Amino acid sequence: MRRAALSIPSNIAEGCGEGSRKETIRFLHMAARSAAETESHLIIASDMGFVSPDVREQFLGNAVSIRRMLAKLIANLP
Repeated sequence: MRRAALSIPSNIAEGCGEGSRKETIRFLHMAARSAAETESHLIIASDMGFVSPDVREQFLGNAVSIRRMLAKLIANLP
């Protein structure tokens, strides 16, 4: 879960360092996929009893918000 979560800002940073719009978008899509992977890990961890339902919902809400922000950023890149 940590690896997936840390991959989100890493991909954003790497994408912003790229020279082309196409490559930036590619890395932003990777960041969105990492957010989805983090969501999956949270659900599994909660189902297995490692994460409380309250913590799960808080973090899932954050992951969903991040994916929405990334989708808007991708759609609005010049």
